Amino acid sequence: MSSFFEEVMSMTSEVESPKSWLWWSAVSAISAVAGPNTCLDHHYYKLSPNTFIMLLGKSGLGKGFPIWLAKELVTQVDCTRVISGRNSIENVVKDLGTISSRPGKSPIPDSRGYLISGEFVNFLVQNPAALQILTELYDVQYNKQWKNSMKNAGVDVLKNPCLTMLGASSPAHYKDAVSESDVEGGYAARTIHIYEDRRGHINPLVQPPERAFVIDDLVRHLREISRVTGEFHYSSAAGDYFEAWYRQLRRDQESTIDDTGLDQRLHNHVDKVAMCLSLSRRLDLVISIEDIEEAILVCRGLMVDVRKANIGINKEEISKLMGDVIRVLFSAKGHSLPKAKLLSRLWGRGLNTMNLAVIQDTLIESRIATCRNTSDDLVFELTKGYVEEIERFQKEKKDGPKDN
Repeated sequence: MSSFFEEVMSMTSEVESPKSWLWWSAVSAISAVAGPNTCLDHHYYKLSPNTFIMLLGKSGLGKGFPIWLAKELVTQVDCTRVISGRNSIENVVKDLGTISSRPGKSPIPDSRGYLISGEFVNFLVQNPAALQILTELYDVQYNKQWKNSMKNAGVDVLKNPCLTMLGASSPAHYKDAVSESDVEGGYAARTIHIYEDRRGHINPLVQPPERAFVIDDLVRHLREISRVTGEFHYSSAAGDYFEAWYRQLRRDQESTIDDTGLDQRLHNHVDKVAMCLSLSRRLDLVISIEDIEEAILVCRGLMVDVRKANIGINKEEISKLMGDVIRVLFSAKGHSLPKAKLLSRLWGRGLNTMNLAVIQDTLIESRIATCRNTSDDLVFELTKGYVEEIERFQKEKKDGPKDN
C-alpha cells in the first residue's frame, strides 16, 4: 500500500500549488488526527506529533488548495475540532474548552483542535497575548490542564489540550500579525515556515489529470491513521542514527547565534515529522531510519526565520552562498541535486528557501544552472557549458601556465 504522502502527492501532481505546500499540508493533516492519540517517549517528556506550519509566499501562487485539502480531510475524518474563519483567542480557548457533541458519535472528551486559515492575519483578531497563548498550548507535554482566568470571562479549563495549526500568508501580511516579541518569545521557533516563490506546476487544467483526484480515498487512509493509539519507538538503527545526528547538531550550535530558539528546537521538529512519516507508511508506531533521514532532510532545509521573509538580502551573503551552491552541485553525481538535499547540505552555512530563490534566479539568468520540476522536487543542475568551463579552469590550474 502506498504511503499517505505518496497518495496525496500523486493525486495532486498536476495542481499548480508548490509541491512543498502540498506535502506539508499532508503533514499537518496527520498531525491533527494523530496528535492527541500518540506520542514519542523521551523519558523526561512525551512528545506529541502536533505541528504548527505556516505556508509563506506572494499572493497568487496557490495557497488556497493545500489549505482547503487539509481542512477538508480533517473535517471528514471528524476526530478533532476544526477551527477556522475569523476568531478571537478568547473564542478559540472557549471552543477548546467546550465538550463537542457529534451526531452518532461520542463527544470529543478533551481539548484537541485544528486551527486552520488561508490568511493568518485575518484568523485571530489582534490581541498582544494571542500568539503567546498559542505558544504555550503548543507544548502538549507540559499542559495536561490549562486554566484561563480573566475578569468578566469566567474560567476556561482546557483538559489535555493538543493543538495543530496550519496557516498561510504573504510575508508582508504575516509580519503584520507576528511581532518581534513573538519571534523571540518562542512562537517562531515552534512554527515550521515553508516559503516558496514559484508555482510547482503550470497547468490550465482544461484536460482532466492523468490520475483522478478522489478525496474519499485519502479520507479513508487518514481515518485509519486517526485510529492508531499508543507510544512510538525508534527502531534500533533509527535510534542510533538520531542520537549521532543530535550530538553533532549540538556541537554545531555551539558556534551559532539564534535568538529565535528555532535551532534549539530543530530536533523536536524532526521527531514530529518522523512520527507523521511513520504513520503515513505504517501503523506499527515504529520510527524507521528512513523516517528519521527524511525528517532531517526536510526540516533542515525548509525552516526559515520569519524576520527575513520581507527584507532585503545581503548581497555579500548571497555571493558566498552561490559559490557554495555551485561547489556542491559540481561535486554531486550528474552535477545535479534536488532542492531539499541542496538546502540540507548547506543549511549550516545559512542557506534557506528565500535566499536560494534569489540565487536560483541568478544561476538561471547567468546560464550557470537550470532548474526543472519533477514529481518529487525542484532539481538544480549545472549547465554542460559551465561544467566544461570549471573543468578547463581546473586543468589549467593543475598544469600551470602555458609557455608562449
